[in-house]
Amino acid sequence: MMLNGTLEKLPNLPRSVVRIFISSTFSDMRAERNTLAKDVFPQLKKFCAQNNLDFQVVDMRWGVTEDSQNDHTVEKICLLEVENCQKMSVGPNFVVSQHCLLEVENCQKMYVGPNFVVSQHCLLEVENCQKISVGPNFVVSRHCLLVVENCQKMSVGPNFVAIIGDRYGFRPIPTEIDRDMYDTLHGLATEHKLQDTKLLDTWYKLDENALPPTYILQPIRSQFTFYGDHSPGCEEVRKKDTDNWQHTFQLLQNVLRESATLAYKNKKISEEILHAFFLAVTELEIRHGILKVKEPETSCLVFHRELRDAGDLEDRLVQRHFDCISVNDQMARNEEVRRLQAELKERIKRKMGKTGIKEFKVTWRDGGINPKLHKDHEMYLDQFCKELYSGVVNLTENAVLRQQNKIRYSEYYSEYQEVLHHLHFCQVKCETFCGREDVLQSIKGYLNDASMRKPLVLHAASGGGKTSVMAMAMKSLKTWYKGKSYVGVVRFLGTSPLSSNIYDVLRSVCGQLADNAGIIMEPVGYKSMRNIVDYMPRFFRQVSTALKCPLVILLDSLDQLSKTHDAYSMSWLPLSLPSNVNPEHELVLQDSVRGAINMLFDNLETKFGSIVTSHTLGYFTIALNGISENELEDVLSCDDEALNDLYRYHDPPVEGIVRCPPVIVARIQYDIKEYIVERMSHGKYTKNWYHRQFVETAKARYCTGLEGEKLHRNMCEIYMGENGVNRSITLTRRKLTVPDADRQVTPQPVEPKNRRMLMCLPYHVIHAGKQLPEKFAKENCFCNFKYLRSLLQICHVDVLVDFLSEYLEKNEDEEIQKLRNFFAVLRPDNTRPVMLAINLLACVATETQNVYLKSLLDQAENFLLSEKKPVLIPVYPCLAPRRDTSAALSDIPEDVVTVLSECGEGVLLRLHGDKYEKEEELIHGIYEFSTKNLTLVNLPVITDQNIFPLLDKSGKTVVYTDERSLHVLPMGSNKTHSKKLTDFDPSVNGQGVLSMEYSSDTQYVVLLFENSQLLLVEPTGLQVVGKWTLQDNPEDICGILCTGAENLQIIVASTTISGITKAECGKWQFLTADSQEENAHMVDENISKKQVGLCMSERLYFGGFNREEDAVITTWSLKNKQEVSKIQLPSKICSISPAKSRPDAGVVLETGQVWLLNLDSGSITYKLVTDNPTYELSISWLHHLAMLGDTKGQIYLFDTNTGQEKGSFPAHVHSLSLLQTLDDFVITHSRNDDLKIWSLVEIIEDIRENTGEKSKEIDGLLAEKHVKCFDIHPNGKELMTVCDKGILRVWNMEETKLTKEMSIGIAPSKLCITNDGIMIVLDKVQKHIAAIDTEDMKVLNIEFPTCVMDFVPNKKQTTVYMISQGKKHQDVGQLDLSTMTYKSKFPLKPSIKYASLDILLSGSERYLVLQSELTKEGYDQVISSCKKQGSFLPQHHPYQFMAVDLSQANGGLMYCYRVMTKIPHLGEAICATSGNTMVATTRRWVIFWDIVVGKADQRVSKNKDIGMMYSPHWVEIEGTSKAMVLSPDGNILVTGSEDGFVFIWEMDTGFPVGEQAPKTKHSSPVRKLAISPDSLWLLSACKNGILKMWDISTATEIFSIALHGEVKDMKFSSDSEHVVIWIGSHMTRVLVYRLHVAEKGKKTVINVSNK
Repeated sequence: MMLNGTLEKLPNLPRSVVRIFISSTFSDMRAERNTLAKDVFPQLKKFCAQNNLDFQVVDMRWGVTEDSQNDHTVEKICLLEVENCQKMSVGPNFVVSQHCLLEVENCQKMYVGPNFVVSQHCLLEVENCQKISVGPNFVVSRHCLLVVENCQKMSVGPNFVAIIGDRYGFRPIPTEIDRDMYDTLHGLATEHKLQDTKLLDTWYKLDENALPPTYILQPIRSQFTFYGDHSPGCEEVRKKDTDNWQHTFQLLQNVLRESATLAYKNKKISEEILHAFFLAVTELEIRHGILKVKEPETSCLVFHRELRDAGDLEDRLVQRHFDCISVNDQMARNEEVRRLQAELKERIKRKMGKTGIKEFKVTWRDGGINPKLHKDHEMYLDQFCKELYSGVVNLTENAVLRQQNKIRYSEYYSEYQEVLHHLHFCQVKCETFCGREDVLQSIKGYLNDASMRKPLVLHAASGGGKTSVMAMAMKSLKTWYKGKSYVGVVRFLGTSPLSSNIYDVLRSVCGQLADNAGIIMEPVGYKSMRNIVDYMPRFFRQVSTALKCPLVILLDSLDQLSKTHDAYSMSWLPLSLPSNVNPEHELVLQDSVRGAINMLFDNLETKFGSIVTSHTLGYFTIALNGISENELEDVLSCDDEALNDLYRYHDPPVEGIVRCPPVIVARIQYDIKEYIVERMSHGKYTKNWYHRQFVETAKARYCTGLEGEKLHRNMCEIYMGENGVNRSITLTRRKLTVPDADRQVTPQPVEPKNRRMLMCLPYHVIHAGKQLPEKFAKENCFCNFKYLRSLLQICHVDVLVDFLSEYLEKNEDEEIQKLRNFFAVLRPDNTRPVMLAINLLACVATETQNVYLKSLLDQAENFLLSEKKPVLIPVYPCLAPRRDTSAALSDIPEDVVTVLSECGEGVLLRLHGDKYEKEEELIHGIYEFSTKNLTLVNLPVITDQNIFPLLDKSGKTVVYTDERSLHVLPMGSNKTHSKKLTDFDPSVNGQGVLSMEYSSDTQYVVLLFENSQLLLVEPTGLQVVGKWTLQDNPEDICGILCTGAENLQIIVASTTISGITKAECGKWQFLTADSQEENAHMVDENISKKQVGLCMSERLYFGGFNREEDAVITTWSLKNKQEVSKIQLPSKICSISPAKSRPDAGVVLETGQVWLLNLDSGSITYKLVTDNPTYELSISWLHHLAMLGDTKGQIYLFDTNTGQEKGSFPAHVHSLSLLQTLDDFVITHSRNDDLKIWSLVEIIEDIRENTGEKSKEIDGLLAEKHVKCFDIHPNGKELMTVCDKGILRVWNMEETKLTKEMSIGIAPSKLCITNDGIMIVLDKVQKHIAAIDTEDMKVLNIEFPTCVMDFVPNKKQTTVYMISQGKKHQDVGQLDLSTMTYKSKFPLKPSIKYASLDILLSGSERYLVLQSELTKEGYDQVISSCKKQGSFLPQHHPYQFMAVDLSQANGGLMYCYRVMTKIPHLGEAICATSGNTMVATTRRWVIFWDIVVGKADQRVSKNKDIGMMYSPHWVEIEGTSKAMVLSPDGNILVTGSEDGFVFIWEMDTGFPVGEQAPKTKHSSPVRKLAISPDSLWLLSACKNGILKMWDISTATEIFSIALHGEVKDMKFSSDSEHVVIWIGSHMTRVLVYRLHVAEKGKKTVINVSNK
């Protein structure tokens, strides 16, 4: 029934709050209350937080002031809070110990007077009240109306906990009595001459406006002026009026009870109504909280404390614990009350059962319940607290289980919570509806008019009452259709997550209709906004046919929608509907509400005080997406200024705890409840102003400047309280200081499930400004690792980047800037906490002053050290930005011909096809900045530069044209969406496309055709938005601009002939989608080609006009088309770079000069001067950085705010053809097709570091950017690197500190260090070899051959074998490391021809194995041999393998042949196993080459008749393995394939470990492998620079990390504790990681404070 719009019997809204209402006699339950507040409630808060629940205690004893007593509203608020607890709580929400007020004695002291409103605490609907009311006239019955129903409907789980003592409780007098009842009572009192009857006339006045007419109890101050007046000098009169009211109250109570008794005896009222004059508030609460509940054991807890051996009743302390009256001047137990209480207890026992009540028998002792003095009292309180805690926990857990809905959501299109939310909201708004019957009748007439096919629009100013009308219309449908079937769908836009943007709204509405009609929606029909708009007319016809009943769709408050999908244009609204479909001509409601809002605020300030009111309403206004009730109480409890005002006349009730009295919050919320709306915000229900006018008024009144920042600061404090908030406070008016006061704030665990805290904290940190010290902002938010990792698990990293950017807009901060740069560059790599920690340690370099960043890195390292899985921990920030600008080079994509289109996320490139094994000469690819991936796309080769393909701003879609069609190619899809151009407009048949331009937001494209036809197309849906026929010749059109969707229009600049002067002039035409008429204005100057643009958030447009020797730029306002400025320039314009959001632009002149201009003022801001002429300019206005490219390939950097040069660096050898800044990257392209990608972040970092000076070299391994090779000392403690300048450097492995360095005279490409510290280095290009003693740091004098091709040491490192090129032949020689002498052993027979050569030793070290890359001629010979044989599969591998016997020393080569042939077996990788066997990779398998036999082939497993190391058929592998490594223990062989698979093979069986395919793989070919010396761990690296770590024993991936560079080599240290990785090509880096493997039962933690 819910789906068709029925409002009756709605299920409860799912909740996530445990809200407990505490109601007890205060003085006799003081010890229990204090113990609960101090010990139990904090633990319950923690329990709830762990289960992603809020916990809230509503204790109405705090804050019940005489002001609230005066107007008799306290009980009304109390009972409303009871109802709220029942509605909102997941678990128990009511704790009762007889009543919620102080006893009479306490009332006389502070909380004086009866003020229980028994009439309205649970009213839901007036008509229901009239139906269910026990008495026809006496309003006392209404207090209990629908309580049971509310409990069952609204509370998910327990909602009542009673703590019963020996008191019956306070018994109030009614505040409202209907006229008939009053007349009966008054008549009987007069007839029987009851004493004090005249008091009824004084204190009860008739309100004839009430329905029914009602007598109202008057405010206390209407007779006793000084009641509650704490003005100085009023002490005596205040006490007098307080006493007088108490006496009057007693007299009123007596006369009402006596007259009610007479009425009962005369059978004019029922016994139940009579009893209402005598019962206590407690009985009312228990009657409806327990006695009328069907299953109270699932929703109620009852605790009964019985005091034994009561003391002297004359003792005032005893009187606090028992109901006493004076009898013959002596105090005695009140027997009437004891009878009433006994009857109540008996009814509770019968309802709950014996086990349903927890009984406590406590012995009375002098001083009352005092755990400090009496051990038995301490034990009682301990047991009481344990029982209450466990009871609440058990009921809550059971409630959560029951809350798990049994509806099969997957069977419905509708979102259960979404539909239910709007129906509940509708109910609430109906309660406040009044009047407007004329409007409702007009709506009814529209719905009943079968001829009406147009939507009905109801409009008025914000706050005019539209929402209540819409809600009442929804409710009235049942009456209007007179019991007939109908379907009503209502959405109050902006009140829920799925009603904030129009696509979600339409999708939700259609889903609900489909569920009602029982039809299946076409999946393609709602996959995008375009699809659903096209689909809706057809869908509505389907629904109409299926339902055959009226269908009403109500959408309220369209202005609350976001602007996405052009929601405000209403283009999504069907203008013609089926006869039975009626979505809501025009009805106008009265407006003007701003004055009324201010008046409401004035009244609230008068009633509650300006401080408390302004702060409370301020929090409502500034909180992100509203504020929850828990948050509001918490933040007021941390607001010392508000607390000082609240505790003016009394101290906080519980020692050590200072908290905002809940009744204050409840009373203010009660007074504004009609103007707030409940919404879901990040998993929590919050309350917010429903109308923008309230937000705007409250913001201007309470939340600006310093006051606003203070409010945000206080909000920060509650979100930073992971374990609550304890902070000292001085209550100045009470002259009381409470040290380390517990504010009882809800703990805010920093974890992903606490979504609201994670999103709200940075928002308030940013807006708190200087009121929040830097320390708190960083320690608790931006430099808090736990916070960052939790946030990145629930949202995209762009959200964090936006937070950091917004913070930097308000604060210049070096540490936050570094963090922002880090997250902006490494967007996709930080979602997993381990990766975030590794990336922080690897990419963020700190300096002495970066205290908080250092703390963040320590936290990250501690997190990694606590990991149970092995992890690589960066030893130093090896991937951090370097301090020289040249290091900003991010990548150099190869084989680039042209940059076709660019966006912030990537570029569309034209590439040389032959380099990618494509038949086409030219192909295309999209290069993604964040991943450095180049994805090939299937596009035709288009030669006309005017219609290059376009890349949208996300970098995910390409739009292009050919002669007949427009094509849209989404990335990741093999399907191109196309539409013929003639389908858009038949008039373009045979007309070529001259140009294609994106709108500024890339949501639309503009096409210009040869016949001057102009089309505006939405590419996602391939729909025409507008079309025009221009009067200009196409060759006269100088430029086309298209604004964004928010203010969509096309601006066409052209040259024309003036009708007056007959001279050439310029013309601007303005075209909009809703008008086909030309709106043009003429300008004097001729407009130059492509010298047009928009700036200042599309409020200004400009054009450049080149004349013979100079130029001018003129700017106009897009709003009124008036000229704004004109700037004269000394030479022609080459290009113009405007700012998007500012009125600024940079221009490049024909003379090579660059000027910065202010187009609004028409002034020249700065002239930027360089050594050489500049013809390329790109400006990052966000970073205030202008980049100028000169004719020498040099890039100059200027600050746009000051015009000062900040540095320069050589980007290319040749002049630039492209220089473009894109968000966080810069692309440059030179005349020789050389494309480079630069990190803008690192360029800016360089500017900051060097402030315009020449880049400084920094110390440390980070500066090693031209490393040629490296090795790790066998001791595992030292790292050796050699750079391209031949400098050998020795580094301490753990600290990466430089310990030694020397020049060795060569730049080696291979390096090996022995156990004795002797290093052998080889330059394979120059074929120069040398030996260095690394202990003494000297080159050893050894007579090596002059032309060494390669070398290899033996296992014991006593001998180094090498092959050299002699004059006549190639020699095998050896270096004796013990004597440091070299001798030639023998020549190779025959000499070999190779493209490259590598050598290694067999396992027995008898054979020297050669891996030779074939020359083209040699390769062709092998292929020819294969073809001659005819029976062999073709070989596509470049390497052949040979061996030479070292023991025989005859130099004869032994080839690796195919079986039974003399055809060389080609392969990729080779390594030695045991003995004289080698293994090599070829195709999908591994071959075994027995050197002695000379043949190579596959082997069959001993266990199964399956080839060993053969990639299994169940894995789709086509490529071979170019990477292979054998474990040091010889038991494992690992291969890495071109398909990205890593196979870990068992050597003895030839099967993969676990005999299963790898569960994960690389996304590109595997290039490098490394196994730890202990044979436990494997590292693999692919072409894309992704490093993976594997557990060899299980063949499972442990983690993966992007290194942002191609891995050239990687090695483990001898102790398996460190890994060194060498990456890069143009700029290299040496990465050092520590392998952390957690020991069982042991965790390593760094002391952050001491590190």
